[in-house]
Amino acid sequence: AFMLSRLARWRRGRRPAYPNIDGWKGLADTLNKANEKIRAAGLFAGYHTTANEWKMVEGQRPVEVLFKGTDKSFVHQLDVGTCVAQGADPVAWIKQNPGRIRSLHLKDWSPEKEYGVLFGEGKAPWKEIFAAAESKGGAEFYIIEQENSTEPPMEAVKKDLAPKPEVLPPLPQPKIMYAPKTAS
Repeated sequence: AFMLSRLARWRRGRRPAYPNIDGWKGLADTLNKANEKIRAAGLFAGYHTTANEWKMVEGQRPVEVLFKGTDKSFVHQLDVGTCVAQGADPVAWIKQNPGRIRSLHLKDWSPEKEYGVLFGEGKAPWKEIFAAAESKGGAEFYIIEQENSTEPPMEAVKKDLAPKPEVLPPLPQPKIMYAPKTAS
């Protein structure tokens, strides 16, 4: 997999943020051209959105312009927390883009703590998100993304990965391994 957001960022030195819809349409054209080459190599291309793509520009969300303007083979890595933080509905977005949501960043958000909440402790409607992602979105990968937690990093990881029946059915618990360096 190759995420074209990296291409766009490297090209400009930062995330795209266009002041008008025409700029976003131009990016969609660029992404389509790159997608053709990537698809010819047997890979798929996609885009990981950030706040820039969810903020309204001229009455539209740039993410909508990007996905209306790109081929259906071009996929979206949905950052759930960013979508929710910008007032968008991740369940509706998934349903509007069937088969194009191949991976999701399971980042939560709340109005009080913003991205400082652990997975399952924010505002995201996780059960509905998983149901839509599995039935409509085409999800293959789920990636828990933790930002700004007040917890020590490994504690946050343990809590993020702990079973949460109120959020989703039990998942197999991954083994987190640490291999210390040995003296040679």
